[in-house]
Amino acid sequence: MKVVSAGNAVILSWDFYRKDSNVNYIAIEKSELGSAGNECRDCPRTFERIGQVSVKEIKQENNEYRNLNFTDKEVVNGKTYNYRLLICDDFNICRKSPETEINFK
Repeated sequence: MKVVSAGNAVILSWDFYRKDSNVNYIAIEKSELGSAGNECRDCPRTFERIGQVSVKEIKQENNEYRNLNFTDKEVVNGKTYNYRLLICDDFNICRKSPETEINFK
């Protein structure tokens, strides 16, 4: 997953490959670490769901990769955020992606 700041928002983008036809949606979660230089890196992370992308409707030819994205406009200058994806199947069982950090400026 790639995370970049753009204007007053953070844009997350990732490649999706429908190799698993059971994937129903991808949830996006965010955790705030604190202000730049004053982050609590050893504190337990509390993630909140900020959105989701339904992938059932995405048409893909020959199981090709597609680039998906999500824009988070609920960000504050000088804060550090962690993002992760939850890849969820038809039974609402989700796998977590690795976390990606950004210091929003």
